[in-house]
Amino acid sequence: MRGSINDLGPGSNGLHRWKLRVYLGRDVVTGKERSMSRNFRGGRRAAEKALNAMLTEVEEKRTAATRATVSYLMDEWLRFQRSQGLSSTTIGSRTSYIENRINPALGHLPVADLTARHLDELYSRTSREVSARTVNHIHSTIHRALAQAVKWGWVDRNVADLASPPKAVTEKVTSVDLPALADILREARRRDPRVERMIVLAALTGARRGEICGLRWSDIDVSAAMLTIRRAVKWSSANGIEVGPTKTHAERRVSLDALALLAARQQIEDLIDISSNTGLPLPEDPYLFPGPDLTSPLNPDRMTGAFRRVAVAIGRPDLHFHSLRHFTATQLIAAGVDIRTVSGRLGHSDASVTLRVYSHVLEAKDREAAEIMGRLLGK
Repeated sequence: MRGSINDLGPGSNGLHRWKLRVYLGRDVVTGKERSMSRNFRGGRRAAEKALNAMLTEVEEKRTAATRATVSYLMDEWLRFQRSQGLSSTTIGSRTSYIENRINPALGHLPVADLTARHLDELYSRTSREVSARTVNHIHSTIHRALAQAVKWGWVDRNVADLASPPKAVTEKVTSVDLPALADILREARRRDPRVERMIVLAALTGARRGEICGLRWSDIDVSAAMLTIRRAVKWSSANGIEVGPTKTHAERRVSLDALALLAARQQIEDLIDISSNTGLPLPEDPYLFPGPDLTSPLNPDRMTGAFRRVAVAIGRPDLHFHSLRHFTATQLIAAGVDIRTVSGRLGHSDASVTLRVYSHVLEAKDREAAEIMGRLLGK
């Protein structure tokens, strides 16, 4: 490894200026020489000492990169991710990709020896077992970890930039149609009226399951017929139930119709009766759908499970709780509600998300538009 000192002459403060440069070798892709440089002020001997320190620093980073395996990088990166406050759900999904896919195939390799071909071979094998969407999640996990390795100085470039994950095809969403929703509500009412109310609120507001579980009584403004969605509930085996912000970390207000208000009022009255009959006290601002103790929020998985059992009972095992959110979006778009309003009601971070997810519904509206224009011109 080579280094050099260039004399830049005296500075305005009387201290001599130097340009210290350490050569890092040639880029394996571009073939161009790479170097790291720093400015230094002081005497010649101090500049030489600073250059030696730079050479030592670079060598230590290279040594660390040589020792560090992909498995070690993934462990350190996950630890760093947890320190940044990422949600347990995100950490859990990335941990699953690492433990089940990445480490078994690449964990033994030194990070410095990892190539785009290693990644492409992993993606090719994995594509035969899981969807392209999942492979892209695996690629994203590897890319993020390697990007951090670059910042830490373990490697000089992110080889995931050169890899070729499969193109993810946007899957058509599965929505509930009106006849199926009517059957679901009847079956839910027969089993448990509280499950019916969950489904009604989800179908009418488009709220996510965690957002429904996170609703408190104070979030319902009866006089204004408004619902404020402030928080979401998550569950993981590592941390149990957690209450945090919504997916986009933003609150939103959703207008309620008479049916949604009725479902909310009936649920509140039901909780008051349960508290009176069981002796379990209600907290100052109860959750609309609490757990058995009436103080903590309901586990979202229990909500999903309840819906799943109802869907199976009516012969529609293909439906899931998130299908209710798709019902809201597809019905509103089909009715001609503008995309910005639909996006705001769903709590999407941007209207482009709504456009991408529900493009198939918009295509149907576009066909209607073509027929309208054709009839106009035909006249």
